[in-house]
Amino acid sequence: MDKKEKSKLNEEVIQGSENAETNQNMESQEDANVLVKDNELLSKLTLEEAEDFNSSTVVQNERIYERYKNEIMTGVEIANS
Repeated sequence: MDKKEKSKLNEEVIQGSENAETNQNMESQEDANVLVKDNELLSKLTLEEAEDFNSSTVVQNERIYERYKNEIMTGVEIANS
């Protein structure tokens, strides 16, 4: 491996490390914004539902999820149709 290839490889490793750090910081920020989290509820949802609910609410429990599903997602579905 010549110097040019080593330099390129080092840049890729550094960039990958920076991306991983950014992703960890984003996850920490999301968790910091959640005041109440019901992991049992989230485990019952599809991945898409859980991600949407997790990114939209600071209190995540059964009652809030039902309101979210009936009031917010119903409107989103109507707007998208």
